[in-house]
Amino acid sequence: MDRATRAGAAPDPLLVDAAALADLAFQTVRKIAMNLSPPMLEQMTIWTALECQVTRLSRRTGIDIDFSIDPNLASIALGEARMTAVFRLICEALTNIEKHSQASRGSVRVAATGRSLSVTVSDNGIGLRQGAYRSGMTLGISGMSEQAKRFGGELVLTTDCDGGTVVQLAMPLGLDDGA
Repeated sequence: MDRATRAGAAPDPLLVDAAALADLAFQTVRKIAMNLSPPMLEQMTIWTALECQVTRLSRRTGIDIDFSIDPNLASIALGEARMTAVFRLICEALTNIEKHSQASRGSVRVAATGRSLSVTVSDNGIGLRQGAYRSGMTLGISGMSEQAKRFGGELVLTTDCDGGTVVQLAMPLGLDDGA
């Protein structure tokens, strides 16, 4: 298609259709992959997998990240879909620290409070761009928000008074989460 366009000719309609089908197939595969459990979660608990992610990020970037998990969470078996959502949400928040925050420190805190899961991911970086969260400007943030809402949770992003970003998730533990 590109060659024809560069040569000043109209692209072949069959190639245009084939490209559209390929794009649709790619989008479908991406959706399926997003719903699959990450391979790490098949080999270890979510909390161990997250600790590995934090350790890798710290080693790779030099960002000092404190990781704290409530010991009570060991007795709570999150349902597979909820576990995958929490894992991906925290990993996305960590990716944002790595790519956008310009932080030197961060923290991940996960706790069970009553029948709710509480997650806080924070950093000492530059904070959110004005209106980035509300305007839905980033796919990562909107994806995190969708994951939270899917399980009746709430995601709140704020800029700390010192400039860093704070990502807070409050998610009810469901009937499929054995306590």
